[in-house]
Amino acid sequence: MESHLFSKRLNNLNASQKSLNLEKHLSKYREVMYKSLDKAEFMRKQEEAAERLREETTQKFRTEQLLKFHRNKNFMDEWTTKGLESWQKNMDVKKEREQKDREFALLLATRSKSQLLKRQKQENSDVIEGIADFEKKFSKLETDEFGETVARVSKQRK
Repeated sequence: MESHLFSKRLNNLNASQKSLNLEKHLSKYREVMYKSLDKAEFMRKQEEAAERLREETTQKFRTEQLLKFHRNKNFMDEWTTKGLESWQKNMDVKKEREQKDREFALLLATRSKSQLLKRQKQENSDVIEGIADFEKKFSKLETDEFGETVARVSKQRK
């Protein structure tokens, strides 16, 4: 057992030529392996960085699109609200204007009717007065022997 430990320790301290040659021979392959692992790791890191960049770009684009959508939605909501307020204000002005137009038309119709009634009353009074004047003048006329009417000479003048 002791001899076995001794040989094991000796082999650990002094490697045999065969294992040294094998180590030298395999070192080339290990370098290639490490280089390929390094390249693979480098490529993997580049791919991860590119993927992160794509994800960040996509996320940034989505965020910008969402902000744009929210801005547009807010604008449309605000625009609709202002439009409704403006429409309501315009409708109130229109109702007020139409009410004033109706009142003015009613005032004109009332004035026109009152003037017409006044004119009719004046014309009626003129007709009645004219008839009374006619009868008065007719009674002043005399008829001569031939049946013709002759006006009486009156010293009174109007």
